[in-house]
Amino acid sequence: MTRYRFVEHLTTEGQGELWRVQETESQKLFIAKKLLLTGNSTVDAEYISRFEREVRTQSRLIHSGIMPVIGFNFTVRPPWYVMPVAQYSLDRRVREIGKFEESVAVEVMLSVMDAIEYAHSEGILHRDLKPANVLFLQSDPFSLGQWVVADFGLCLDKYSQSTTITRTRTGLGSIAYTAPEQFKDAHRIGETADVFALGKIFYFCLTGDDPFPNLDLMTIPERFRYIIDKATDNDRSRRFYSVSSMKAELNSLVSGVDADPFRNVKFSCEQYILNIKSGVHSDDASKLYADLLANSSDEHLLLELMSLFNSRVFQAVKERNASDSVDKLVYLFDDVTEGNFPFSFCDVIADFFVAAYPHLRDLKAKSTCVRKLLVLGNSHNRFYVRDALMRLLSELTGADVAAAVDVMAENVSCIPFLAGSAVPVSLPPAVRNTINAYK
Repeated sequence: MTRYRFVEHLTTEGQGELWRVQETESQKLFIAKKLLLTGNSTVDAEYISRFEREVRTQSRLIHSGIMPVIGFNFTVRPPWYVMPVAQYSLDRRVREIGKFEESVAVEVMLSVMDAIEYAHSEGILHRDLKPANVLFLQSDPFSLGQWVVADFGLCLDKYSQSTTITRTRTGLGSIAYTAPEQFKDAHRIGETADVFALGKIFYFCLTGDDPFPNLDLMTIPERFRYIIDKATDNDRSRRFYSVSSMKAELNSLVSGVDADPFRNVKFSCEQYILNIKSGVHSDDASKLYADLLANSSDEHLLLELMSLFNSRVFQAVKERNASDSVDKLVYLFDDVTEGNFPFSFCDVIADFFVAAYPHLRDLKAKSTCVRKLLVLGNSHNRFYVRDALMRLLSELTGADVAAAVDVMAENVSCIPFLAGSAVPVSLPPAVRNTINAYK
């Protein structure tokens, strides 16, 4: 006797149909996902392979926060699998009742992060996290219920040898929740891709708004802005490096327990910078400057913060503090960026000093910027740094030109490196002549 009877077609989503099914013995109702076939044998073979992998992956992830698989049949065409009936999705719930209270949003996120943290520990990256794939299960009217993660159809098994299983849908989850790197190569991603999606889901819970095309950070309760901004950074190297680290940050924030004393200062500085970039809390520029000077011996802190600075931050620091405040920051950060660095961090250093330059008061500080870029680019053979310096040199006038030429004359061994730049810039004659003289 057939164990399940297909009772009612509910909806069609992508390559699958959802049906209400009834277990013949218990008469209990469940939901079945049935694969849609195209009639193209080659395409269907790939769809079936991916579908079976989705089911097997989800069925072996045994966790209260992951939708359980309670039955499947791969011998029929189309294949299908059965799961419990969900009361609603996170997407539907938020759209019906509006944004969640902060405590509810945090509870949902911690539950979802627990599930994804477990999946990652088993080598599984979800790659399609979105509110529609977070479902609420309630086994009976007296239970509290549980948010669960479903739909592992685009998951990546880091321990699998397969490289073609998602070829027909490479990189595509839902565009609003998909990390930028997935569109380039969905197979060469890490946990940070799911971190990105979790940040977007948190935003959706707290605001009730779709996180597309951009996030409006000012609609987020202030204490959560840092977490969401960091999780959804387009540069994956600046996100939380894992779901575990993101969860620890959120737990620390809501519990008030801080296991890492370094985090307090770093969190404050990052929050000040975020507020400055958002155009509010001008006093934060004074707090940021004071905290940086007070922790000037903490090289780790300073290096961690470098990537967050831009011209707007420097302008705010200068306006809210002494006129030479940015000069002092340049000297401070110049000291901690001596030595060798990975190529990607060389670019962060270059961006910092280029952004600071227009806000400097003294020629000495300006010379420090030029020297940093010249020596750093040459010693690391980093073209990004060289090209950044060439663009900066092209904009110099008056005494700034003479100061830059003096720096170049003091570092003539670095000048041939500049001569190789293909950046189309118009250099001041004195700078061009110095390069030509030593190339």
